Amino acid sequence: MKNALNLLILTAGLLWLTGCPVPPDQAAKDVTGKVSTKYKKERTRLIAQNKNLQADLTAQRKKNQDLKKIIADLKKELRELQQRNLELGQNRLNGLKNPPTLNRPVTGKILAINGGRNLIILSVGQKTGITPGMEFNVYRNDELIGKILVDRVEKEWATGHCVNRAELPRLKLGDQVSNRLE
Repeated sequence: MKNALNLLILTAGLLWLTGCPVPPDQAAKDVTGKVSTKYKKERTRLIAQNKNLQADLTAQRKKNQDLKKIIADLKKELRELQQRNLELGQNRLNGLKNPPTLNRPVTGKILAINGGRNLIILSVGQKTGITPGMEFNVYRNDELIGKILVDRVEKEWATGHCVNRAELPRLKLGDQVSNRLE
């Protein structure tokens, strides 16, 4: 900056010597004033830009923290679902090896069928003593048309899957289900 100022003063002196009506010290003040004003404006602009960038960085850091929390929550939920899936799979295997039974007959109906997922919803649940792993026969007009293995039980309903997937297309809403033996 000092060299630039000396150069400006020298330039102003040359202008004055060559007939410029402004004295050298005044020309130097004018030139340095313009440079100083330009420098101040640029400095002010850069400070404002820096503040904006700092605010953007703070906002991005907050978003990053929020996303990390969401990821952690999703990982926890995934682990819980995987554990639940393992438990259901184990219940399914246990049911096939030694299916739970009731000492009394339980009957109900098919409430819903999702053939693509081999998912069947039954109108029987915990209230009637149903537990995962139980098998139900499916009847229509007293004719056996399939078997359902219960996977999940809620208070008033249960879900299961068709033991023999080839029988699944034959099942319809309203078909009777029972734990009775043929």
